[in-house]
Amino acid sequence: MLGRSRATEDVDLLVPRLNKDKFENIWSNLHNNRFWGINTSNINEAFEMLQEHAIRFARKKPVPNIEFKTIKTDLDEYSYANRIKVIIGKDELFISPLEMQIAYKLFLSAEGIEEELEPDKDIEDAQHLYEVFKEKINKDELLILVNKLNVKNKLKLLEK
Repeated sequence: MLGRSRATEDVDLLVPRLNKDKFENIWSNLHNNRFWGINTSNINEAFEMLQEHAIRFARKKPVPNIEFKTIKTDLDEYSYANRIKVIIGKDELFISPLEMQIAYKLFLSAEGIEEELEPDKDIEDAQHLYEVFKEKINKDELLILVNKLNVKNKLKLLEK
């Protein structure tokens, strides 16, 4: 939504931990709206997977899809607690803090997670977000997050 203009493969959806009843409700609503579970079509297996990993839902084709995950780490908790409300017309949605998005993109580039496909994609995303929102970014918060993700050495890449 805030990144560079290009096709996306997934939308990450972070929610608080769910009990089985709440999950079954969400599962039913997704299936009633023509989404299918990519990881499994079994609700019990999906609930078990969700305890440790993200699960994915899609319509028709596997791409694009929803990466559905629950809060498991302190960084997840930070992202959820500090989410930003975005209003689009009469609708609203929440996104993770800009500082977290930038720090995480630097982390992905440091890990080389998507290196084979697009080696500079994550750095370019981080640079774009930093440039567009330079005046709104809390630099102290960004520094805390890059330190936590151990990518402080990548900060210099934000200035093009």
